[in-house]
Amino acid sequence: MKVETSELQKLFEVMEEKNLSITDVIAIVQGKNEDKEMQLSSKGLPFTVDYSLTVEEMMGKAKLVNSNVTSANFPIPKELAGKKVDKIADLLDFNRFISSDDAITETSEKNCDSATIFEQLAFAATYPDLGKKFPIVALGTVWRDASDDRLVPDLYFDDNKRKFYLVRFSTDWGDYCRFLGVRK
Repeated sequence: MKVETSELQKLFEVMEEKNLSITDVIAIVQGKNEDKEMQLSSKGLPFTVDYSLTVEEMMGKAKLVNSNVTSANFPIPKELAGKKVDKIADLLDFNRFISSDDAITETSEKNCDSATIFEQLAFAATYPDLGKKFPIVALGTVWRDASDDRLVPDLYFDDNKRKFYLVRFSTDWGDYCRFLGVRK
């Protein structure tokens, strides 16, 4: 096989951008590392948010349940009501424990906005199996509960069931978490 210098240069640029080692790339090519394969996709993960649905309907479409996720707590933004909006997402892996504030900053540095709860639910409906591998956090929506705790949506699997929790914003997220970024 003949490989052009420009192709190698592009490969190394993508590896650097996605924080991949040569070992990671070999594992991807051999089909042994699906998490890193998801990062390698430069096209991102397309999905559509249907703002004509209520947040409860979005939860149902994604086959999720959480009694605090209601239209009263998470109203559809007026400027988006009734619209369908196509988006491109990236699952961001910071490879370390990270605060919510630092994850938001680093998400922005990757030319993405932190996903809202509406984007996370539409993404979860489009890609229902992704949460099996790692928790997916959306830091673009912060809700205050009755105790005035700031909470953010977290999607993950536990006991082979998909779960949707609202977790404290002050959490230091584990290195196994992924953050849903929506391209600007």
